[in-house]
Amino acid sequence: MQPEQVVKKAKSYGATYVMCAWIPHDGNNFDIVDTKKAVEVFNRAGKILKDNGLKLAYHAHGFEFRPYKDGTLFDYMAENAKYFDFEMDVYWVHHGGEDPLKLLRKYPSKFILLHLKDMENGTKKDNTGHADVETNVVLGTGEVDIAGVVAEAKKMGIKYMFIEDECSRVVDQVPKSLRYLEGLK
Repeated sequence: MQPEQVVKKAKSYGATYVMCAWIPHDGNNFDIVDTKKAVEVFNRAGKILKDNGLKLAYHAHGFEFRPYKDGTLFDYMAENAKYFDFEMDVYWVHHGGEDPLKLLRKYPSKFILLHLKDMENGTKKDNTGHADVETNVVLGTGEVDIAGVVAEAKKMGIKYMFIEDECSRVVDQVPKSLRYLEGLK
């Protein structure tokens, strides 16, 4: 879909944000060439969206945390994002080898939305962008520092945080996750 079509559709919904959830790539091959191409597309589309009162956010899935120069491919993206921001999925940041809290602090103006998803203790991590959805657990019971992330996001003024739970126990887990979030200061 072309950016102009996205603008029309987003406006018809009364949306403020447009989110892209994945950068197409070949299997597990994702490198700086793919990253640069994505940044170019996101900046071009993001400018059109911005000119129409919308914000573009990219949702990283872990493969962006592969090493590049003195950092990661994500660092390249964040440093070159002129017309787009990011929706942090704390599960995928953690799964990709980064600390979500440290990443929020490193790029305080780049994250505008948050996916809250906790990870079962002991889950094998990698930077492929793929994992077993059954490793999604009730917020606050896994290995992601949900309380720290939520506190930092509130300080930063991140307005929208979404619970994302893709496992087969979602109906049971989401109410527990909500109670956990309600208990946070």
